[in-house]
Amino acid sequence: MELSKQDQKKKEKERFYAQWFINNMSWDSCKLEPNEEPDFGIDMPIGLEVVYLFKDEKRKGSAIKGDESRRQEWLSEEVSVKYHEMSACPIRVKVLINPRRLGGKLKGLTPDLAEKLASELAEKSDIEVWEGTEFEFKVTDKCVLKIFLTRLPDECERYSTWTFVNNHVGWSRKIEEAEKAKIQGKICEKAAKLSEYKKKYDEIILLIVSDRTHESGMFHVDDCEMAVNNCGFLAVYLALFPEPGKIIRIG
Repeated sequence: MELSKQDQKKKEKERFYAQWFINNMSWDSCKLEPNEEPDFGIDMPIGLEVVYLFKDEKRKGSAIKGDESRRQEWLSEEVSVKYHEMSACPIRVKVLINPRRLGGKLKGLTPDLAEKLASELAEKSDIEVWEGTEFEFKVTDKCVLKIFLTRLPDECERYSTWTFVNNHVGWSRKIEEAEKAKIQGKICEKAAKLSEYKKKYDEIILLIVSDRTHESGMFHVDDCEMAVNNCGFLAVYLALFPEPGKIIRIG
C-alpha cells in the first residue's frame, strides 16, 4: 500500500530519529528495517517503536507543536512553492516574528510574501552567492515579519531549508511529575499493542523522543534516576535529541 505524502514525511522523520538512536547506542551491527506496528525492525528478533514527547500535550495533541507545524508547512510548502513560480534563483529564508501578534493570517500572506522575496532579490542583484540580506514585511501595524534571505548557488535549486526561527527558540522545561505521568501514559498506550507487535518480533524497544531543536520538545532532566514501568517492553528509552549523552534508559 502506497503511503500518502504526509505519512511518508512521518516515516522519514521516525527513521531519522531511529537511525540517530542506533548510531549513538553503538549498535553497529543493527540495520533498520521499515515496518508498521512496530515502526522498525532493528534485529531479527527485536522491533523498535518511536513516539514523541511534546510540551503541553493534551488529548488532541500539543498546541505548541501544532503551531510549529502550521508555520513551517506554510513557509516551506506554500511560500517556497509560490516563490519558485516567480523566480529561478535559489535562496535560503529564515523568518522571525512575534507569533502572538500573527493570529491566523498566514494563508493570506502567501502570494504577497513570495512576491516580496522575488522583488527584494531582483532589486539587490549585486548580492553574491552565500551573501545575505534582511528586510521587514509588514502584516499589520503591530505585526512585522523579519526576513533573513541568503542567495544560494544555482546547484541548490529548490533548496528546502526555509525556516521559521520561532520554532527553534524557547525555554527548556524540566521533566517533573506531570511529564513523567504523561511518559508513563504513552508507554501504557503503546503496551496495549504489544501483542500485535510480537506477532512479528520477539521483543520490542520503545523510544520516546524529545526533540530539543524545537521549542515543543525542549525538556531537560536531572542527573538523578528516572524510572517508569516498562509495561512489557524489553526496554524504554528517553532520548533528548540531538545530545548523544542524553539517551536515558528509563524502563
